[in-house]
Amino acid sequence: MKLLIVADIEGIAGVSTALQCTPGNSEYEKARQLMSEEVNAVVRGATAAGAIEIVVVDSHGPMTNLQPDSLEVSVRLLSGKPRQLGMIEGIQSADFHGVMMIGAHSAAGQYGVLAHTINSRAFLKIEVNGQVMGEVDLYGGIAAEYGVPMMLVSGDHYLKDSVARAFPESGFVEVKQARGQFAANSVSPEQARAELFSAARDRMDGGISAHTPYQLTAPYELRVSTLTQGQSDLFSLVPGVERLGPNQVGWQCSCFTDMVQWLNSLSAMSRAL
Repeated sequence: MKLLIVADIEGIAGVSTALQCTPGNSEYEKARQLMSEEVNAVVRGATAAGAIEIVVVDSHGPMTNLQPDSLEVSVRLLSGKPRQLGMIEGIQSADFHGVMMIGAHSAAGQYGVLAHTINSRAFLKIEVNGQVMGEVDLYGGIAAEYGVPMMLVSGDHYLKDSVARAFPESGFVEVKQARGQFAANSVSPEQARAELFSAARDRMDGGISAHTPYQLTAPYELRVSTLTQGQSDLFSLVPGVERLGPNQVGWQCSCFTDMVQWLNSLSAMSRAL
């Protein structure tokens, strides 16, 4: 069995502030170690259940958070950017049994610790066919297009509710309860790792089918609300993107893969402002 683990940092136990997610300080160094240890717990659980090939995709910020020598020796690490499929790069090149998103967070425009979608400095809210979507939804949608089910997600209790609606057959490990955007009531790192180990082991034993989040069907009407009018000015220069308001653009996509590639491109463009 082959497994793809998508690793983010905002949903890791003990992480609740922007400083912990930003390279260049001691708090970040501690957080990235906590991230590595949660990933390792999932790897050990999946391996105990028979996983023979595991790829870990570093998917936070610079996408170079996980240090190779901090991970289990049996895994392959995919890191660095830009990448064709962003956070879920690699899913297009192998037949995976499932995907697990560890350290995930709520969508921009929703409650949750460090909630955002792709780029907190550009996207205020992302909607697909009227449904607010976050990274788990978008990248889970890509996985479904490749026939790969969402097997497990971890993060805070608001994300748990969202995942239950979008991917009802997926498992979830709640490592903290949100008390605000930058505040959380978290379990200990040791407890989080123990629960992740057990959940990964158990989920590898179950058989589930891939499906599009919220059972949405193409064509997909994508609507992006931006933090500033200038960002919408910039994004509307792209052919096919329609200006919907001072701080809003939209376009139509036939698949989640195209949708995420558009969003990642706009995110990169926003750095010009």
